Amino acid sequence: MTQPANIPANEDDRLSRLRALNVLDTGPEPLFDALTRMAATICGTPISLISLVDEGRQWFKANVGLPGVSETPRDVAFCSHAILDDALFEVPDATKDARFVNNPLVTNQPDIRFYAGAPIVLEGGERVGTLCVIDRIPGKLTQMQSDSLRELAYAASQALAMRQTARAQQTTLELLEASRQELANKEALYRALVEDQSELVSLASPDGRLQYVNSVYAQHFGLSPQEMVSRNLLDFV
Repeated sequence: MTQPANIPANEDDRLSRLRALNVLDTGPEPLFDALTRMAATICGTPISLISLVDEGRQWFKANVGLPGVSETPRDVAFCSHAILDDALFEVPDATKDARFVNNPLVTNQPDIRFYAGAPIVLEGGERVGTLCVIDRIPGKLTQMQSDSLRELAYAASQALAMRQTARAQQTTLELLEASRQELANKEALYRALVEDQSELVSLASPDGRLQYVNSVYAQHFGLSPQEMVSRNLLDFV
């Protein structure tokens, strides 16, 4: 029997924070791919992943060594154990660990033996996933490798935060551009309805003070619109 990990105490907040990143099911991105390749190189493993643990699955934002695989069920994910603590989670030999000996990821492809995962911790303390390394033979990280994996996981958390900020800024810019375009459309409509017609158009306050005249109105009296505004309408009747 596979032994699923416990559910984190802050699961609701953790999932909310994960989904607010708007990163699930997005395409590969160079920065995350580079962090994953670096982890595999430093730790000397054929497989490395940036894994984000969703409600019922772990999904891979970056993937070295598992071509064609984008996610696995959460209940068999080693990473679902790794997000339960801030410390590095290491399994030297999964075939000798009661939690994983019957795990299908151990008994079948990708034949996991060694696993080490450093939690990806966001600023609020939510552990949304891991940067992990995997091998098909038993192993153990050196202190330097462990420290490096933790540092790379921290870099991944910062990259996720920067990505979220950049996306929010892009959304703001798109909204501003939409507002600018809407204003331009209204101005064009205004010119078509008022400025570009031959009729004399003016707007006066209740006491007769001109608040607006179109250019045709002003030209009729040999003045500019600015010279007529604030004068009394009766001066031109």
